[in-house]
Amino acid sequence: MDYEEKYQDYVKLLRMTYAEAVEYLLAKYGPAKENYFKEEGYEKFLAGINKTLTKAKGVSRIKEGLYCHHIDEIKALNLSNPRFIWHYRYPYDYQLKNQLVYCNLIEHLILHALITYETKRQFGFPGFQILVQQVNDWYVKKHVPGKTNWQYQPYKAAYLPSELVEKLNPLLNQVVNLGATSTAELQQILNENKEA
Repeated sequence: MDYEEKYQDYVKLLRMTYAEAVEYLLAKYGPAKENYFKEEGYEKFLAGINKTLTKAKGVSRIKEGLYCHHIDEIKALNLSNPRFIWHYRYPYDYQLKNQLVYCNLIEHLILHALITYETKRQFGFPGFQILVQQVNDWYVKKHVPGKTNWQYQPYKAAYLPSELVEKLNPLLNQVVNLGATSTAELQQILNENKEA
């Protein structure tokens, strides 16, 4: 796949609803084979017995350059973070394998942009801010992770040349900043930028 095609795939994803984007990524990468955390350890953590949470070993696909995104982050913040889990007492259902989707870094950023838009910034925006900074650090500022760094595979999987990332940034920002407008208005704006 050439980079222009990859860029167009990202724009196509950005034009979807969050639910459509999740379905697209599930079809592209396949479903998770394990729950994010083991239930027993999760419940013990919430009960104050365990002090930490450990991610299930089989859930990571970082060697393929893929992140694991919690689909329910459209209704709750930071579902993999033990501090948030403890504070908000999130139910274990959010950690089930059918509530997870794989994505590369830019697709993850797009998911958070769509969440931010669809929830009118109630959810998704903190993740968007972190991910957009990571994307720009890697691809625009060219702070490339070393080949032995665990982030190198994610860097390669989502790679776009800086000029295409710089074309994608305004579209992402439009989606995020239009969080209070209608879906029809968003589609009109994105369609006006089809050649972007």
